[in-house]
Amino acid sequence: MILSALRPGCRILDLCCGTGHLSAAFCRRRLNVVGLDGSYDMLRFAKQNAPQAEFVVADARTFQFSDNFDAVIAVGDSLNHMLTSRDLGAVFGNVIIALKPGGTFIFDLNVPEAFRTEWHKSSTVVGTDLLMYVRGSYDKSEPENSR
Repeated sequence: MILSALRPGCRILDLCCGTGHLSAAFCRRRLNVVGLDGSYDMLRFAKQNAPQAEFVVADARTFQFSDNFDAVIAVGDSLNHMLTSRDLGAVFGNVIIALKPGGTFIFDLNVPEAFRTEWHKSSTVVGTDLLMYVRGSYDKSEPENSR
């Protein structure tokens, strides 16, 4: 696994960190974590989930840091929120600047096939203090290259 190469003390950027669950896992590995997200509300939960991490409200297309990172992680389909190739290119450009030489960038993206086969599904999470129902949809009539 790529993450096993990251030793305690490595500096990690959890890009589009949301509620900080991945940031918390990194902190448990004794990594120095900075979580970045565009939502104040998401970061409020992230601070509860990973109090050892530092959190920054910023746009993934325009962020800047004075210190570089050993790795940048952007998973959970977060980069699918970049709706144009220009926006995605801006994120990738910022990541290049943010990484130390030889640093690692780990990310995921959905491809059109995943939208067609997976986004119609639904899921439910039931906890002691929450109930969440998610229903996906995908409009295949919109041309894939319309953005």
